[in-house]
Amino acid sequence: MRRARRAPPRKGLTEAQARALVLAMPGVTEGEHMGHPDFRVRDKIFAGFNHARSMMNLKVAPAALDAMVRADPQTFQDVWAGRWVGVRLARIGKPQLRELLADAWRATAPKTLLP
Repeated sequence: MRRARRAPPRKGLTEAQARALVLAMPGVTEGEHMGHPDFRVRDKIFAGFNHARSMMNLKVAPAALDAMVRADPQTFQDVWAGRWVGVRLARIGKPQLRELLADAWRATAPKTLLP
């Protein structure tokens, strides 16, 4: 009998790699909210870490959140009543996280910072 092959695990990101991505964005500063590091643009939070779950939480549009959770519930989780998505860092690549961070940043940044 032949065993089914398992797909190799996806290469994920560390908190340090995720932090470097978010801090490279224009006008971003690191702060703290409820005992967890967060990231702000002009004092408005758009991302943060959840150490207990090895996740990064990002601001997201409700429709996008629903689609992401349905497509990959192992990577994405609904947090904070449908306005934020929890992303398991061990299951996401750099390009995808960079895109999600950019979307969260654009949704939060003042128009004077937008390109």
